[in-house]
Amino acid sequence: MSTGGAVGPIRIFDVARDGEAVRLEPRGTVAPTAAGLASIEATPGFDAVLLLEEGLAVPAPAVLAGLLAGPCHGWHAGLLLGQAGEPVAWNTICHGRSMLSCDVDPAMASTSWKVSARALLVRAEVLERLGGFDGGFDTAAGAALDAGLRWIQHGALLRHEPDLLVEPPTSPGDRATAADGIRIVQRRLGSRWARWAVLRGLRGRTLRVGELRSALRAARSGEPVVLATARGLGDPAASAPAPDADEVRVSVLVPTVGRYPFVEPLLAQLAGQTRPPDEVIVVDQNPEDARHDLHAVAGDLPLRVLHLLPPGQCRARNLGLRASTGTHVLFLDDDDEIPADLIERHLEVLATPEVAVSCGLVDDAESGPAPASLRFRQVGTTFPTNNAMIRRRVLEQAGLFDPTYDRGSRADHDLGMRSYLAGNLHVYDPRPQVFHHHAPMGGLRTHGARIRTRNNSRSTVVERHLRTPTDIYLGLRYHTVEQVREDLALSAFATLTGSGSPMHRIARLVVQVALLPSTLVRNRAAYRTGRELLAARPPIPTLDGPT
Repeated sequence: MSTGGAVGPIRIFDVARDGEAVRLEPRGTVAPTAAGLASIEATPGFDAVLLLEEGLAVPAPAVLAGLLAGPCHGWHAGLLLGQAGEPVAWNTICHGRSMLSCDVDPAMASTSWKVSARALLVRAEVLERLGGFDGGFDTAAGAALDAGLRWIQHGALLRHEPDLLVEPPTSPGDRATAADGIRIVQRRLGSRWARWAVLRGLRGRTLRVGELRSALRAARSGEPVVLATARGLGDPAASAPAPDADEVRVSVLVPTVGRYPFVEPLLAQLAGQTRPPDEVIVVDQNPEDARHDLHAVAGDLPLRVLHLLPPGQCRARNLGLRASTGTHVLFLDDDDEIPADLIERHLEVLATPEVAVSCGLVDDAESGPAPASLRFRQVGTTFPTNNAMIRRRVLEQAGLFDPTYDRGSRADHDLGMRSYLAGNLHVYDPRPQVFHHHAPMGGLRTHGARIRTRNNSRSTVVERHLRTPTDIYLGLRYHTVEQVREDLALSAFATLTGSGSPMHRIARLVVQVALLPSTLVRNRAAYRTGRELLAARPPIPTLDGPT
């Protein structure tokens, strides 16, 4: 059963690109159902497939050619065609601080997996390597959302592109059923998460009792779909000419406090880069009587040392950014260890003008090597200030770091979210790689704000990974209250699970059940403080603001 308005047949066009021109070959139509979409495959010899609902005008060839000349793998108008905010079930289990759980203004081009088959341009490589639409959904809208999420999780760069719609549609279209939403959760994350989504949907009344039977069937319909053979897609714009080296200036920004044994070797590693930095700015927040002479260990490195007291991570980075002169800024932590080609690799990712942010791989001393899901190029869904390079225009659009996080966590997530909401394309690539030592002193520990990670807390019996007030502040700024509350509920539930031997997991479960009332009290306190931070939030600093 579908909900919403009627949708016309879906027309299929094979698209061939020839330089700056495109050729469209009509292939016929399919019914606007999941089964109809499941019959669509790529045609050999063509570069892409264009799907358009009957009655919608074909975009101008120049629009299609321009999109296919870029680095992305698929473009759709889903946020203008009823997919914004869908599927509801995903909001009950989505990460409450994730970029991809927050929809951008539909009038703006942006990264989005909320695909609609009513207006979709997708490269043939996506259909061939990542699969097409799944016919096991109640609606075409559900099948399209499932495909979009599968594609983006396996390396496709997907963009919502308003220019695919020449004029507004006459019908709002169908919507995914509640069972479709649960089915998407099950296919992407597994039955445990799907059952959780059913329970939370009943509690939040987003799932009606009459839909319960179909939702429960969807929740237990097999194992999650993981494309074991997929290791990301190619970069369609890899052959684009690199920017003139004279036009690129790289500023490296490293705030430091209490970590001279780590930052001094980092300066030596920056001096040995295959593509040397044009300037390195260290913002030293150590007391005057404890400062080291960093110039003495920097050699010929173009080093500038700024001093700031009292310490504050956001004020330090903002001070360094305002002093920087680069067209590109590389963010590093003072306890990073970097390879000789780090800057060169980031610039390769940013060689395509459409890419605004390059996020690299972080191997972590606490969590161990990155999982297989982070070993291929894909959409960047976080903004790690221990390994990210951005164009200066991002700071001009989105502003600098929010001082609310000066002594708390998530400052990097906040700036990344503002960049994402401005429509910028973030690309994660594992080639620019760093090792993060997680130094036992300095950093956020200076302010008592160093929090346990979920992986570390699960390895103990007593420790808990709980949301902080700045977690809540971030969530309330960019997500709905319902999403933040669901995230809090999920974090409380997650304290009950552990890692290690069966006996260790049982011991942790017993202890954490006893601690659950305390966990809920602490979550409520963090929520109240987060709301207070939101009410008192300051204006976002700008590049040309006072230092």
